[in-house]
Amino acid sequence: MEETKKAKRLKKARIFEISLILFLITVMIVLYFIGRAKNLEQPGFSTSAELELKGKIFVSRFEDGKLRLTLIGQDLQYHQAQGEARLLNPEIEIYDEKNATLISGKKARYFNQEGKVRFEDGVEITYQDYRAQTESLNYDLKQELAEGAEEIRIQGKDLDLTGKGFRFDAKKKEMQLNSQVKGKIKRQEKG
Repeated sequence: MEETKKAKRLKKARIFEISLILFLITVMIVLYFIGRAKNLEQPGFSTSAELELKGKIFVSRFEDGKLRLTLIGQDLQYHQAQGEARLLNPEIEIYDEKNATLISGKKARYFNQEGKVRFEDGVEITYQDYRAQTESLNYDLKQELAEGAEEIRIQGKDLDLTGKGFRFDAKKKEMQLNSQVKGKIKRQEKG
């Protein structure tokens, strides 16, 4: 009699285990097909990358125990063979002792071997009370230099300038415009 009770309990336990496994498999299949639905796919996001992270990405870099750089973006693709990473809505914030410089855009490509980031589409550089806008720029992480050949507009509390071609040295906090410079600089009052 005890053997039949044990056998019945084992049979019930196995039925429960099999039911649980079947339920999990069904859930996984349903989630797979939901994730493949056309209306949920994002355009322009290929599956050829060795690493793909969808959603918000946050990376930070510390030097000598101090926060030096943060990177925020979304939908990272990393192509190891090309040594390239792609990111949407990137924002790099570079910290120094006094202030931070923010560089943002709609797309960015990071070239690992060169140590450079190419920002594209609606790029902005913000430093203190100044904001610069351009279509694209290349940022060298090691030298902390942002350069571009397109038009740029720089606005601040005492200036409004446009020019073509630029170089921004984040270490020295200096901006150089290459050509076609126009604009207004307000004279500062001595007090």
